[in-house]
Amino acid sequence: MNFTQITLSEFQTLKPFFDRQVYELCPYLLPSIIAWQNEDYTPYSAVFDDTLVVCAQYRERRCLLLP
Repeated sequence: MNFTQITLSEFQTLKPFFDRQVYELCPYLLPSIIAWQNEDYTPYSAVFDDTLVVCAQYRERRCLLLP
């Protein structure tokens, strides 16, 4: 998979994947994923078979985020 960093410029492209999110105050909402970026946390995404896969780089390791 080709992961790219999630930035504000990708918001409209990625938003449809989050439209059915039922939790309004979830840390895994797209605005939260974008807003909490810093030098210790960088989110990335890739689309695989019409499914969005989100991971985050935490300093030395990369982890998949929960759906």
